[in-house]
Amino acid sequence: MSTVYAVGCNFRSPELEQEWNDWYNGPKMAQMLALPLFGNVQRFKACALDVEVNYLAVWLLDSPEALSTPEYVSTWGFDRWADKITDWTRDLISPLHEPLPPVPVADESTRLHVAWFDSSSDIARAAEEARHHGGGSWWWGENSGLDRSFAYVGISAVQPESAASPERVFTEAVRETIFRPISRPGRVRSEPI
Repeated sequence: MSTVYAVGCNFRSPELEQEWNDWYNGPKMAQMLALPLFGNVQRFKACALDVEVNYLAVWLLDSPEALSTPEYVSTWGFDRWADKITDWTRDLISPLHEPLPPVPVADESTRLHVAWFDSSSDIARAAEEARHHGGGSWWWGENSGLDRSFAYVGISAVQPESAASPERVFTEAVRETIFRPISRPGRVRSEPI
């Protein structure tokens, strides 16, 4: 079953941040995409609303077992950057309806609006709020493993004009963030995962 592997973090050494991003967007992504069951990736940086966690990497996996293969386990981690990473979370997300979220984004100007929720009752209200708010469709997922730093998540691709003056959509969201892409998609498949 396809799943999303979401990695959030901050980087605490501004003088090394560009070098770290170059490493992550280059050798790290290439290394991970060569592993079994890793299908695609794109990285994002927070640009509006709740920006206390700056970075988000969205990996599309063929199966959650991708994180338990010998190849993955032997290369796990942030290498020489580990002591610079803070607020690190790793979560597996299973789709509630549609098979995959709107990631990777097709256009560098597109933004991701991501909202995190604590309970299923929150997500039910959120789906209703999203319908009334308009502004695009939402993909909904349930946290299914690892850190479980949230219970549910909603992700929507938004155009730059909507992101220019962003507003919260959900009353029950623990956090809502607008992210801009900082990498090109790692791999685009011609068939669904």
